[in-house]
Amino acid sequence: VLGIDHGDLRSACIVANALPDRERVAFHQLLVQGRTLDDFTRLRNVSRSEARRVFQSAVKTIGRARAWAGQEERASMEQA
Repeated sequence: VLGIDHGDLRSACIVANALPDRERVAFHQLLVQGRTLDDFTRLRNVSRSEARRVFQSAVKTIGRARAWAGQEERASMEQA
């Protein structure tokens, strides 16, 4: 789902749900629902640069969570 394997999906969902409202809504509408940037800016009454900024911030945050989850998984495998 969205390039996230099932092992990381739970962590990604937790992080996505904890995002600030603007970032969470941008992520959901642009990536999950597939709205265009123009649709999003019109619906949310924000500039294109602001929409792009909050979306990119959300993607970076979720990406960091995926990386962290991967590190945690590798560490637990090494301990086993």
